[in-house]
Amino acid sequence: MECYISDNGRSFQREINNIHRITDVFDPFTLFENNIFFDEALNNLFADFQDGNLDPYKKPVIWETGIFKVAFFILFILMVFFLIKIRNFYIERENEKLRIEIENHTKDLVILLDKLQKSKEKLKIKLENQEKLTRLICHDIKSPLRFINLNLKSLISTTDDMEIKESLISTQETTEELYHFVLNSLDYTKLFLTDDEYRETINLRQLIHEKIMIFRNLAAKKNIDIINNVDENIILNNNKALLEMLFHNLIDNAVKYTSIGMVTISAHQKEQNIIVSIQDTGNGMNPEKLGRINSYQNTDVYISKGIGYKIITEIVKKTGAKMKLKNRLGGGLEVKIWLMLYN
Repeated sequence: MECYISDNGRSFQREINNIHRITDVFDPFTLFENNIFFDEALNNLFADFQDGNLDPYKKPVIWETGIFKVAFFILFILMVFFLIKIRNFYIERENEKLRIEIENHTKDLVILLDKLQKSKEKLKIKLENQEKLTRLICHDIKSPLRFINLNLKSLISTTDDMEIKESLISTQETTEELYHFVLNSLDYTKLFLTDDEYRETINLRQLIHEKIMIFRNLAAKKNIDIINNVDENIILNNNKALLEMLFHNLIDNAVKYTSIGMVTISAHQKEQNIIVSIQDTGNGMNPEKLGRINSYQNTDVYISKGIGYKIITEIVKKTGAKMKLKNRLGGGLEVKIWLMLYN
């Protein structure tokens, strides 16, 4: 009969060997008689044997064997390895799909951007041609209108017939409005061709002075004094071309609608804004028109009589400024412009 010693049997043998080493006595009877430690240990081992815990012929269950434990550990490692490989494969496949999709979208965007660039260049050429044509037409109209206007003024001063004089005055005023309309049309065309993103350092007093010099002769004929109260230390960072158009139109309106008096231009800094005030001693403005301009609504209604304030409101929007008009108590109009110190 084959004898198979289980793990419990081996444990039993190890305990005996330990007792022998401790006592250094190999005679079991002597140990039993003289060694209390051996007596207690041997009783415990016999008790385990009687309970079946140290059956030397009992075969261990398969999962108690060392081979099974090693095999299970290896299998577990392999499972973890394959799970990681599967996950990495899935991630790589999704990344590849995403890369292909991004490449396709990038190609589409490149094609679209190329088309937009070509369209932009074509549109720029068309706008430049339109500007040239508008300038040529306006220039050809402007000179004759100016000549007619001067002749009408001369005729008005020389005629004594009141009926003819009134007719000439009416014609002269219409011609003057048409002349200013042509000038404003040039500015309006220039407005949309100006790069409103461009910024430069501007001395506000100097800019206002240059605009005053344009209107000084007309103001002198109407007995109007134009006063520049802008501090010479006020420096802006803005689009100079747009501000030149803005103040040109504002001063033009102030002189045009004032008869004998003054136009005062002042400015002061408040926090990060420069507040510019243009006051005249004219007749003011119709409250309904004034309200529409302040609210930036229905500004197209002024095109029938001129596009001065249409240009002004557009420039104010493009420069990120604010504007408010109000009639002065003593007569005349005040226009306030809030310009950002650093735009």
